[in-house]
Amino acid sequence: MKSGNATQFGLLRFIGALRLYRAASAFFDASRITPPVKFLVPGLCLGTHCSGGSASLGNASETRILDDSAGRACKSVDSKAEPWNQSVAIGQKCPFLLLFFVLALGCLKSEPHSVVQPASPSTEEVKLEMLAFDRLKRTLRFTEVPKRIVSLSPSTTELLYAIGAGEQLVGATEHCNYPTAATKLKRVGGGTLQGISRETILSLNPDLILCKWDSHQPLIEPFERFKVPIMAIGADTLAELYEEAVLLGQVTGHEAEASQLVDQMKRRVVALTSWVDSVPMDQRRRAFYEVWDEPLMTAGPKSFIGEMLEMGGMKNIFDDTTVRYPRISDEVVLDRDPEVILAPSTHRAKVSMEILAKRQGWDRITAVRDRQVFLIDGDQVSRCGPRMLDALEAMIRAVYPDKLPKVPSKELNDEGADSGNEAKQDADR
Repeated sequence: MKSGNATQFGLLRFIGALRLYRAASAFFDASRITPPVKFLVPGLCLGTHCSGGSASLGNASETRILDDSAGRACKSVDSKAEPWNQSVAIGQKCPFLLLFFVLALGCLKSEPHSVVQPASPSTEEVKLEMLAFDRLKRTLRFTEVPKRIVSLSPSTTELLYAIGAGEQLVGATEHCNYPTAATKLKRVGGGTLQGISRETILSLNPDLILCKWDSHQPLIEPFERFKVPIMAIGADTLAELYEEAVLLGQVTGHEAEASQLVDQMKRRVVALTSWVDSVPMDQRRRAFYEVWDEPLMTAGPKSFIGEMLEMGGMKNIFDDTTVRYPRISDEVVLDRDPEVILAPSTHRAKVSMEILAKRQGWDRITAVRDRQVFLIDGDQVSRCGPRMLDALEAMIRAVYPDKLPKVPSKELNDEGADSGNEAKQDADR
């Protein structure tokens, strides 16, 4: 069967070459022109280099020895003729020579051409490597999307759910209470370094741990020894929150959702700040934000809470500090006399109007005297997460009630004094 295919293939080559020979001969017989032409026979080039019983291949680097009869035929050509005349002379005066090569090549035993099939793709899934850089400038390599994530801060947990990656979470801290689905996650301890259970985290077989860059650094090396990827994150400003949303979107495979969330937040910021832009600078109210009472702490301009005070059209009475959450004295607060006092609702037991009035000298503060003390949802205002804009809106409504559209505001969260106040935890450090 194999020999028959070879014979059939050789015959087809012979017929094709013969037709080419007839056409070329007819052309030159009819036109009598002598261009610099080479008769191309499959695998050979007859013409300018035919001499001494040899013929040059199309590739000048290789020479094949022809049959002696072919060499004798070539010698019969006038050696003084121009090269292209020699070519034509071979074609016109020695047609039997060309026919000889056609027959010889056509009858050579040849294997039929086989169709080369492209290599089928491997059944193994092609793994694409992605590099990610955390807040500590560490490089993490991912060859697949993490499916078992442990979050060690409430703001990170909220952000993951906001970008659609909540189903990839398998563990969180005791303070990760939003959204409702987060309360069903396995608890790995409190949010502080001392309260986190490393054994519980390892029992969840995580493929990614998200920790806070500033308070969880001692956890990085131990988990790296167990070959568990751990990424240090934690936004301190709204711009960093946007960046973190994009980063987590890329890592978790929810890049489009993350981009959409960032766009929505940016549009909302524009709307909220435009409502207070009309407040003249000399009429903007002096504000004091109390993070904690013992020791007394506030939010500086480099913190996300300080950023919200500025976006809300308020003058932070401690805008001259470079510390995110500085400790301060009562005397300085009295001296700077805030017109508005803001605090998280989780701290309500310490900032009621009656308790503030009992602090030495505080009854003389304009905000206390005019009863301009407002509580903001503790989870929203103390976490640099997607709900911080809810806190910003609540601040603006409290301080400039006539500047926002008259729509129902969200109810404040009335929880205990320790429900994941990340600003307080940052200040403790």
